[in-house]
Amino acid sequence: LAQATFVGRPLPPPIERAMLLTALLAASAFSRCLAGEHLRGSVRSLAAVAAPEPIGDQRRAEDARFLLQSTFGPTRASLAELGALGGDYKQWIEAQMRVPVRSHREHFRARVNPRPTQGQTSSSAFAARDRCAAGSRWQRFALTQEDLGKHLEIRGGQLLLDGAWLTDIDPSVVGNGGTTPSNCTNVKPSTGGKECDYESVSYFTSRCSRGAEPWVTEKACQQRCYDVGYGYEGDDCSGGWQKYIGTNVSVTVCSVNDEHVGSIVGLSVDGSCTDTSLVYMPNPAIWFANASQVSASSAAFHSNLALRDVLFFAGSSDENGCDLGGLDFVNVGGSFFRHDPRVVLLENTVATPARLGGGACTPRTFINEKFCRVLPSSEVEDGCFLACGSVGEVANSPSEGHQLPYHMVDPQDENPYKHFDNRYKKGLSTSMSKSVVWIEKALGSDDQLRQRMAWALSQIVVVAVPGVGKSSYAEAWTSLYDIFVRNAFGNYRDILREITHNPIMGEYLTYKNSKSFDASQSYPDENYAREIMQLFTIGLFKLHPNGTCIVDELGQQVSTYDNEHIMSFARVFTGFSQPFERSNVEWLGNEFIDPMRMTGKNHDPNPKRDLDGGFLGDGFPLCSDLPAQAFLSRDARYEFLGYTSEGPSLALQNSSALFAALCGAETEEDCTFKAVVSLAEALACSGAECALRSVSVVRVGAAFYEFVPPACTHLFFYNGRAIAKESKFNSQTCVDETLQVAGTSCCAGCTDKPTSWMLTNRGWTCQNASRTWMNKKCKQESWRARYCHLTCYNTRSEWNTEEPYPGVNCSAGVYRESRKCDHIGESVSFAAAGTQCTELGMGVCAADTIDAGCASEMHVWTPTACSPAMLRVHADGKVSGHTQHPEPNRFAVSWTDSAWPAPGDYDAHVELQAVFSSVPNQTDVLSKLRLGAFAQSGNCTHGCGGDVRAFAPSGVIDAATVFECCGGRFFKNAESVVYLNSSHSFRNPPVFIRPGPLVQTDAARERAALAEVESLLDHLFHHPNTPPFVSKRLIQRFVSSNPSPAYVEAVAEAFSTGQYNETVYSGRYGDLAATLVAILMHPEARTGEAPTTGLHREPILKLIHFMRAMEYTDSQAQAVVMSKLSEDIGQFPYEAPSVFNYFDADFMPPRLMEEPEPEPEAEPEPLAAPEFEIFTTPYAMNFLNGLSSLIEYGVSPCADGFGVWDGRNGGQTGCYKGALSFAEAESVDATLQELDLLLTGGRLTPVDAAAVRAAYEGASTGAGLKAAQHVIALTPEFHNAGVPKPNGTRPASEPPASVNMSKGEYKATVMLYLGGGADTYHMLVPIECNLYDEYKARRVGVAHNQSQLLPITAATQPQCQKFGLHPALSFVADLYENQKQAAFVSNIGSLVEPITREQLQSGSSRTCTGLYSHSHQTTAAHTLQCQTAGAAPRGAGGRVADQLAASGYATTSFSLAGSAVWSQGFNTSREIVDPKKGAIRFNQYNVWADSIANITSQKHGNIYCEEYNQAFAEAIESSEELGTVLDDVSLETDYQADSALSRQLHQVARLIKSREARGAERDIFYISLGGFDTHADLESVVATKFKEIDDSLAGFVAELKAQDIFDSVVLATESDFGRTLTWNGQGTDHGWGGNHLVIGGGIKGGQIFNEFLETFAENSQYDAGRGRVIPKYPWESMMVPIAEWMGLERPDVTFPNLGNFNQSEHIIDRHDLFN
Repeated sequence: LAQATFVGRPLPPPIERAMLLTALLAASAFSRCLAGEHLRGSVRSLAAVAAPEPIGDQRRAEDARFLLQSTFGPTRASLAELGALGGDYKQWIEAQMRVPVRSHREHFRARVNPRPTQGQTSSSAFAARDRCAAGSRWQRFALTQEDLGKHLEIRGGQLLLDGAWLTDIDPSVVGNGGTTPSNCTNVKPSTGGKECDYESVSYFTSRCSRGAEPWVTEKACQQRCYDVGYGYEGDDCSGGWQKYIGTNVSVTVCSVNDEHVGSIVGLSVDGSCTDTSLVYMPNPAIWFANASQVSASSAAFHSNLALRDVLFFAGSSDENGCDLGGLDFVNVGGSFFRHDPRVVLLENTVATPARLGGGACTPRTFINEKFCRVLPSSEVEDGCFLACGSVGEVANSPSEGHQLPYHMVDPQDENPYKHFDNRYKKGLSTSMSKSVVWIEKALGSDDQLRQRMAWALSQIVVVAVPGVGKSSYAEAWTSLYDIFVRNAFGNYRDILREITHNPIMGEYLTYKNSKSFDASQSYPDENYAREIMQLFTIGLFKLHPNGTCIVDELGQQVSTYDNEHIMSFARVFTGFSQPFERSNVEWLGNEFIDPMRMTGKNHDPNPKRDLDGGFLGDGFPLCSDLPAQAFLSRDARYEFLGYTSEGPSLALQNSSALFAALCGAETEEDCTFKAVVSLAEALACSGAECALRSVSVVRVGAAFYEFVPPACTHLFFYNGRAIAKESKFNSQTCVDETLQVAGTSCCAGCTDKPTSWMLTNRGWTCQNASRTWMNKKCKQESWRARYCHLTCYNTRSEWNTEEPYPGVNCSAGVYRESRKCDHIGESVSFAAAGTQCTELGMGVCAADTIDAGCASEMHVWTPTACSPAMLRVHADGKVSGHTQHPEPNRFAVSWTDSAWPAPGDYDAHVELQAVFSSVPNQTDVLSKLRLGAFAQSGNCTHGCGGDVRAFAPSGVIDAATVFECCGGRFFKNAESVVYLNSSHSFRNPPVFIRPGPLVQTDAARERAALAEVESLLDHLFHHPNTPPFVSKRLIQRFVSSNPSPAYVEAVAEAFSTGQYNETVYSGRYGDLAATLVAILMHPEARTGEAPTTGLHREPILKLIHFMRAMEYTDSQAQAVVMSKLSEDIGQFPYEAPSVFNYFDADFMPPRLMEEPEPEPEAEPEPLAAPEFEIFTTPYAMNFLNGLSSLIEYGVSPCADGFGVWDGRNGGQTGCYKGALSFAEAESVDATLQELDLLLTGGRLTPVDAAAVRAAYEGASTGAGLKAAQHVIALTPEFHNAGVPKPNGTRPASEPPASVNMSKGEYKATVMLYLGGGADTYHMLVPIECNLYDEYKARRVGVAHNQSQLLPITAATQPQCQKFGLHPALSFVADLYENQKQAAFVSNIGSLVEPITREQLQSGSSRTCTGLYSHSHQTTAAHTLQCQTAGAAPRGAGGRVADQLAASGYATTSFSLAGSAVWSQGFNTSREIVDPKKGAIRFNQYNVWADSIANITSQKHGNIYCEEYNQAFAEAIESSEELGTVLDDVSLETDYQADSALSRQLHQVARLIKSREARGAERDIFYISLGGFDTHADLESVVATKFKEIDDSLAGFVAELKAQDIFDSVVLATESDFGRTLTWNGQGTDHGWGGNHLVIGGGIKGGQIFNEFLETFAENSQYDAGRGRVIPKYPWESMMVPIAEWMGLERPDVTFPNLGNFNQSEHIIDRHDLFN
């Protein structure tokens, strides 16, 4: 009480202060006595529990806490380094930022040095390193792992391998590297056991060098152990190779344990390689009986001490080269070495690109283009004229050895890659390489801050193996991870760009190969468009700058986007495709390292609405406004095309300034071409250039460059003008007249050609013909157009009575024509063509003209105005154009006065109108001008000294005026308006790809598509949500799960400005360096003490921290290899279970949730503790078991450790893989203080410090340090960050009252959740009725043929009485059709109340928060209160359990799938059970039970420490109790648990079997099967998943029937949502309603409940758009009858939305569902 009164309040008067201090001291001491040493009811003396002295140097404690945040954990060395800076953290941060990037990909490539394989191609990229190349490898031992299975002969004192000489046998033994063979004994160990001649081989292999003491110490059964292949270190019990001299023996090589002289090799006499056939010998050194056969080498060699009996050629400085060429053997210092060919990986980094062979070139990309090297024409092969590098593509380092798997050929052949130069011959799978690299970097890299930031970023922009596979391809994965490493202190925009173009991300979020509707007749994939907004940039709801949510007048959060935006942005990410395969990288079958290619023809060309009511492309200049001679302007960009080019080009003169800029020299012979050239300054034109308005391709000597204009847009609708090809002038194309797409054809005057009849029969010309006859003919327009045109015009007063003259004006006299071009192939706009013709005294010609050298077969302008494709208005006000598929390509526009005309096709007219007539202010410019403009080279004309400057070519502010403002941005003073008639118009939207029938070149369309992608990334990046959203997510990874608004705002400001506390970093928006400094240096990070400041630490960070702080060293100085820990502790690099990371950023343990108010009100921001989502009982126990194993054995598989098997188990050489080399200090106090400092940042409370001391002092001699490490790893201070705030002792919990279960009263519900959004309209299909025809028409691409399906009957369905099940569900079909123990609930999903399409669009009915979002709809399906964001309503299953328990039933809620909301109630806590092992217990519980009781009995003011203590105590208790029960459970059947789902159901069956032992009357189970997010590969994924469900249910039902309990169990399915009825070309996207399964022995099966979807037709009342089915029935339709069957009495209390529905219509009656 005194402490609580004193802390945080003003100091009281002196006397009271003294009294309080006395009370505080007394209370503190007594609380330590009670809380710290209350060991199961006994109280020790007060002296025994005195707290240790506090750490003397508080500065060091603060330093340690800083390093806990900024690194993977403090070490003594890092503390000393930081201490030397006097606590200047900013200086430390900036020093860390100067450390060079430590690339994961480089680390990986350097350590792969495999031997060439038989299956590799002849590619030079995987050629063997030349003998004379530095690093060539030479080995002294005779046999290698490559020799397994080969034939070994001992003949004439030699060893021959497959007939080839291997080595001579030295009679003296020495030459073969051995010593005199040992005289080995055969004495069994002193502890007893089998005799040494016991015939079982396995008995000895599990003991010998693998076994426990005293086998190793006593060398028990020494000879026998050697004979079974497990001899003791240093022993040679073989008798030596010399015993075979003079004999002829033939054997098979069966094993080579290690590659060095003396290692044991196993040989089989009969070739069977069985245990009984094996003989073991030492691996001999290579020896020549005649040493003169191999001359001594003068070459220099070096070695790596970790690689025994291996030398590496050091390279030669001798001009004459080395003396190793062609040699297989060398003599070095009297020892013989054989050449060991190893693959060479070439250096091909960005800075040092290489010319690669054997495949496609490394592509020029935005990442490498500055350093790409133009190859001389003589070196061009396979079309590769550029040498471009790849980030991190370093050469391998031979002396590092071959440490990690590397695929050079088809990964089906893995054996060649497992011949490692380390002990992991068997335990290192190909999927582990990337995590080995990650762990090495986290443990020991000197750029700790960068690596820590990369890890944080990788948890925001998530891409992981689950969901994409390809786990074995380490080079691709490390290359991807390097995006975060490289850009850790860079700019977030660069991360967005690189990750968007990355092929693994493209596959992970399934937009790779997504195509426009026109290209694929399927909708674009929506996956990436959704997640880049929700998770990577802006989040779901609009934010204030301080990260708090913006709410509307009703207190509701305001969404940042809706599904229309997702569909619009999905179109942006079309066209991405796989990079071309190339050499010098790990073989993948496809290339996953270089950025994806953009295929322009597959990119959607239609307008896309942005988040602000405008369009992507707003603010970009119009391509038609590109200034004349822009190709000579500053920053004009040129790309190297090679030494050949199709189509016309402009040959530059050597005297041209442009020639010099592109050549890089003054003369052609000296040219040094670059891949990309940007003009440093504006250039003067030269020669022919001066007459040109624009140019496309120029020739510079032998090379060609393409001028690439800046990114620009086109107006989607336009006024048309006809162009025609000269040879097909009557076949004209209608295009935008502002485009530079056609040449100039000029003519003037008229022809005067007589007919042949006039000449032949009358001898007339047009001038002398009969006037009467001529006047009659001239009246005929068709005749006049062909004959005597000029005469008819000149005599028009004689025959014409119309005004004006109805025909061509012939005032120019006799016809003349000209093809105008300033260079071959020149294209201009129609206006420019008109100008050119006017200058010639002509007009644009309406007829074909002579080419005159301007390029044949190109389009030329005609004077004919035309109408482009019709504009279609749709019923919803959207429009479409330029497409054969108007409905799916429609888009929203901003109608004037929000009114649109009736649906139909319209002939539109476009007008360009001025917006301002005077100079506006900046606000008006930004809000009203949508068209950008190119930078102006002319002089300012208006407002030249103000914030807005005008450039008005006409001198008047008009539509041609350009305004400059707002940091150098340029805007056109114009708006393009599309008029359909006098009443309806809308703003003309911009597009990047040129609209209309005239297709751009592939390159131009590709660039336009990529420009649109960039525009969207910029749009999201600059959204006001992005700084606070990203900042808060990063703070959560480093400092606190619940940063204050002020903290978030300060970090967001650093993100936005690129500076913090007056220090400027890049000074640019998106600066991650400034952001990170703000995160670490903000006062809340350094001194924050609020109860909510801090976090529960990630398990992988705790593990790495512990290893670093305790100075872990591997026993053989090798890399640390861990098993995939995601299934054990919930986290492991590259293994996030979904794009939502390892845990939900908004997760909060139920204990810390506030129950939602019945009516929404403005409430404080909800708390979060994300990492607690994976602090489940199984994960927590696995973590502690692994950490205990680490303390005892190092990173080992023994005792449930984190290591992998390396071929040896147990004993000193098996279990012990390393050690924590932390050395104790000079005293116990100093040692414990150092442990506290390093492992908790000096935050141990007195109670926990006392527990650690008690463990140390109570341990046996020499074991105190380990004991202290064990206990400190149990404390909340180790597992959490923040000020603990100890707050007394928690009362002991009362044991639960015993319950007498009535036999037959047991019931259980199992909820099977189909994670990811299951396509259940692919599971249940109407057949043999009209509805099937609708289904097949709507589900093109994914529709089943009726004959494929398993037929079932549904007599009660009104539309169709026959249905088909997916063919993988054969058991379910039988259970439904024949056994009547399965049913389907159709047309079901998350609803607040009934809703139709019209109500959804108008917003007149309440609907779910975050529709179509995985996270929100998962929560919605769990809580059945989808209008409430978050899990505060608790789970539906948990609430059912609450009410059942309140009604007197002994009720338990289990989750077999982690921290599922569904099974958590207000009063019912879910028990989380491991799906593989069931109840996992802490192996050391009996040892540390008292310490755990002391630690967990303490209360804390810090919410994370307090939650940890309670959760940990519950986990220990439940695992012990449940484990004891399950130990005795045996199932009735041979239930095969061989899949993720079957393992869960297997545990459910065990728990049901234990019902009597547990005293259970009601059980609630939650299980889950993920992977249903089928944006791609729908057919194969769904078939696999449904088969797993079917097989798992078959085993489960069989077991329950054998237990005679199936009648008392019901299983139902749910999912996030259904999926779209329409196809995206690869799969289906997020939908809404679907169909679900119910099985049970007590149900009335064989029925489909609820009315199945009545129509699949588009735009029906239950179509939310794109085939997203609006469910007619809520989840309650199924859950209410199940709950009532379980015994629920008040469903209206448990299901708050129930009153919104007509229960007789929308809710299944219990008696209809159950018998």
